[in-house]
Amino acid sequence: MTMEQILADIRSDRVKKVIHDADMGMEMDDQYALAFCIGSDKLELLSANASTFGKGPNGDYSWGMEASYQEICKVLDVCGKTGVYPAYRGATRPMGYDNPIDSEAVQNIIRASHENDEIIYVLTTGCASNVASAFYLDPTIKRNTVVIWLGGTNLE
Repeated sequence: MTMEQILADIRSDRVKKVIHDADMGMEMDDQYALAFCIGSDKLELLSANASTFGKGPNGDYSWGMEASYQEICKVLDVCGKTGVYPAYRGATRPMGYDNPIDSEAVQNIIRASHENDEIIYVLTTGCASNVASAFYLDPTIKRNTVVIWLGGTNLE
């Protein structure tokens, strides 16, 4: 898939299939983004993935992912969409080089790519471990999976 194909699809009137992959437990922007995905007539939300946003009181990244997952469930509940859109738990730590982290969220990205012939957009905020792990574990998803990542982190 070329950049021209991606831009043409973005500009088209086609309703875009999206997976929202976010560190929901950190700030309120991700909750609004998920609610926007739910309410938009331009997007077809396939699912929501939780990613970690940091270590919890016990120094464990899984705390941040679980907080994100619970926040996704709250947003779905408030929007009256519990059971309509699936939510998946993601990576319990940041991904290192050559060290993917398999999870429900990673398998969700891979499955969605294989089940759809059209472009799937993964809207990612925060830690990109779910997306990076999905591409590492199954590079064939690059044929129709586009990542739009808004992240404020350093790349070591």
